[in-house]
Amino acid sequence: MNESIRTMLGAPSVRPALVILQPTARCNLNCTYCYLPDRQDRALMSDEVLDAAVSFVFACDLPDDGIEFLWHAGEPLAAGPAFYERAFALIAKRAPVGLRVRHILQMNGTLLNQSWCDLFVRYQVDTGLSVDGPAEIHDANRRTWSGRATHAKVMRSYHLLRRNGLSPGALCVLTPESLSWPDRMYEFFRDAGFGSVGFNVEESEGVYHHSRLRDIGPDQLRASYDSFMRRMWQRWRADGSKMIIREFHEMLGGIVRTRQEAARVREPLEAVPFSILTIRRDGRLSTFSPELASTPSGEYGDFIVGNVLVDTPAEVARSAAFGRLRRDVAIGQDRCRSGCQYYALCGGGFQSNRFTEHGSLHATETLTCRLHRQTLADVVVGELASESRRLRSGGVQLTTGVGDS
Repeated sequence: MNESIRTMLGAPSVRPALVILQPTARCNLNCTYCYLPDRQDRALMSDEVLDAAVSFVFACDLPDDGIEFLWHAGEPLAAGPAFYERAFALIAKRAPVGLRVRHILQMNGTLLNQSWCDLFVRYQVDTGLSVDGPAEIHDANRRTWSGRATHAKVMRSYHLLRRNGLSPGALCVLTPESLSWPDRMYEFFRDAGFGSVGFNVEESEGVYHHSRLRDIGPDQLRASYDSFMRRMWQRWRADGSKMIIREFHEMLGGIVRTRQEAARVREPLEAVPFSILTIRRDGRLSTFSPELASTPSGEYGDFIVGNVLVDTPAEVARSAAFGRLRRDVAIGQDRCRSGCQYYALCGGGFQSNRFTEHGSLHATETLTCRLHRQTLADVVVGELASESRRLRSGGVQLTTGVGDS
């Protein structure tokens, strides 16, 4: 084991920046690309598990700048408003004095009503909507179990949130259907008034083993993604849009950091032990990529490293399950560091993609990193260089605009 891996495997601290709580696996939608199992299971996180989860989190070594609770997996609104009344009140009561606590709830937008909005306003919950663009693209993959379209309901929920003073961000999965329509996609999110949008790619992870993007062929897929993101960038810059496009915002920030500090490397939360802590409905714990908590594996015991009902943070950090997982994540990250020219802008994340695509955490390149890191970096750097040449010819100094993008 080389020295860089030995350093990564020093004594761990359970110091979560993001806690993902999964109150239910149930979802009322049957999206074609979903990676989650048991989506028709109606079981709900018990009050005993909820109480133990909150106690576990606040027994950890908490970050100075606060902690985020992300309510996710299945459809979180399927847990019902009474669950969240108890959960939010319990967290507010138990949180250490002075600790900043932020709640984020990522929903599919089909179960929302005014009562939910009242709850979100009362507890200052930040909301996200899963929406894949205009109706003809969204409804190709995001349908109910009976096959009904969902886009109209999602957009009604969006406008209801806005009327209540809430500003939901959009989370969009890029699929074979959407990559051919960058202008249509950009105009949808801009014209709807979303303040931010993040693009995931249809990935192989969890129980969804084969992304349809892999059927396109690597060279054609990379060209399609390049064309999509380049056109999105051009429209976004031409508009002078204040809409935050997550991929551009993060990539610009990474470029600025690496230019200012030559040795600075992006450190994604999913590559740092316990920076992300995922707590399942039954109290079982996972770390690194949150999708690992929904990934079956005999080799890694389904990526479970403990249970809030019986374990303390110190016991989880010393467990053999965590030690093995951490070692293999570190080996994969070290291989990325030594063999990838994009490492400074990536940091070696995408653990669940490595395992699902290659069957090993020691693997390096995945479909997602080829697109969302390598190709995206080429697009942003290339477009900045083109803008710089044009502006220099006019005597104007280029700025990235990362501070206000």
